[in-house]
Amino acid sequence: MRAIRDFFVDLPEKPQYIFLLFTIILILIPSIQIITSQTVRRSFVFENNYTGRPVLEERAIARLKGREENIGLYISEYLLGPSKLDALELFPTGTSLNTLMLRKNTLWVDLSEKAEMPVQGMLDIRPSLAHLKKGLKMNFPFVKDIRLTISGVLPYTGKVKVKK
Repeated sequence: MRAIRDFFVDLPEKPQYIFLLFTIILILIPSIQIITSQTVRRSFVFENNYTGRPVLEERAIARLKGREENIGLYISEYLLGPSKLDALELFPTGTSLNTLMLRKNTLWVDLSEKAEMPVQGMLDIRPSLAHLKKGLKMNFPFVKDIRLTISGVLPYTGKVKVKK
């Protein structure tokens, strides 16, 4: 205890200690905020407006308690569209998540009716669904199978080539 008291008594005489203490405080505050933050980084896959190649976008979104809640938040964020100007919006504005169910390793996702409407620059819904599936599997590796429906109906999802 005496060493601590002597340290603070001698501080005015030793400016290098004040600088050191100030530096330690400046490093500790952000470190504590990062450790205690309730956000997680998620990757979103969109298409480049000009080349058609996939564009990865990272966002910090809230971490929720359950797996279904985290996946639901991810899909809701995905449906908002890209934040980059050179990326295409894959689903029309107003598309929403109707239902979501995770059983064992299979994810069931039902999107609203607006999801089947064409978006500017994309005439086919298959690439949009493929990018959504790719993003889900990338961010949630425990999901092995994804079943996407639009208003309860399975869309035609024949083979589609997504550029790498």
